[in-house]
Amino acid sequence: MFGLTDQATFAAATFAGLFIGTIVFGSVADRFGRRSIFTFSLLWYTIASVAMGLQHTNVGVDLWRLIAGIGIGVELVTIDAYVSELAPGHLRGRAFGINQAVQFVAIPVLALICWILVPRSPLGIAGWRWVVFLGAVGAVAVWIIRRSIPESPRWLAQQGRLQEANDAIALIERRVEKEIGHSLAAPPKVIERVEGKGRFSEIWQPAYRKRTLMLIVFNFFQTIGFYGFGNWVPALLASMGSTVTSSLRYSFIIAVVYPIGPLLCTGIADKFERKWQIVAAAIGTATFGLLFTQHTSSAWLITFGILITLTHIRPNCFPRASGPVQLVLFIRGAAFPLFLPAS
Repeated sequence: MFGLTDQATFAAATFAGLFIGTIVFGSVADRFGRRSIFTFSLLWYTIASVAMGLQHTNVGVDLWRLIAGIGIGVELVTIDAYVSELAPGHLRGRAFGINQAVQFVAIPVLALICWILVPRSPLGIAGWRWVVFLGAVGAVAVWIIRRSIPESPRWLAQQGRLQEANDAIALIERRVEKEIGHSLAAPPKVIERVEGKGRFSEIWQPAYRKRTLMLIVFNFFQTIGFYGFGNWVPALLASMGSTVTSSLRYSFIIAVVYPIGPLLCTGIADKFERKWQIVAAAIGTATFGLLFTQHTSSAWLITFGILITLTHIRPNCFPRASGPVQLVLFIRGAAFPLFLPAS
């Protein structure tokens, strides 16, 4: 399709869906609430994934992967907004680190499942279809769990629903007091002025324009450098003569470190200025990325792949002002295998 291989087209469809979901529908959680949109995006992802697993053409697989990617994009933005609104400032870095660690557990879990299932056809059904359906089941499980998660009190307050915001805060406080075994201390008084709602056009005003452009460039290249790298490694190993099973095994070894990076990040995320941590991580990624290109043996490729993952994953665990904590192990879009046999 468009002169690309099936594998490249599938990856492109995934990220095109993420792009559409974030830039077109990313603001819907501001209008309808974090909890509601989180639920809706999970159902969207589940339905689209089941539909993709039932396809018999590459065009059908790519189309439904794009549709599923839209749901993933909306869900990721909503998670970030939810966590940033709930976590107190002095713990926000660690909260994002733990949140990212839970999310990234999906990657080694899926890599292991792919390694086991993709080359096989249990019950006469292609292994990649089993992987897709397992992801959909995981999303349904989280949809059930989410019923105990309250709406963001900050969002409720912004909508003028003050009593519901108070009820949500009270629910959270009761749970925490039950866990720690004693009453919470009185919160400090905070004076916060809220002057209307922000507009998209404001980010292009002189006060924010340079910052906006810098973040666009940064996120553009970090997406290529990180998620592009993760999607490309299995193809690279396969092109070097590895079988599908071997390349998936190597991918699993690299994937194991995905949740480790955010956990390491929790120890320093709130101790040093974020931007210098990001600078250090970017330098590490660039260094190990260049070293990665200079080797052809599987051992060195895996070693530098692990180091790239550890350094590049750190910026992702820093707080972002962009919703409930993601508990599913199968929702992470970039974790889906790229090996889709013709069956």
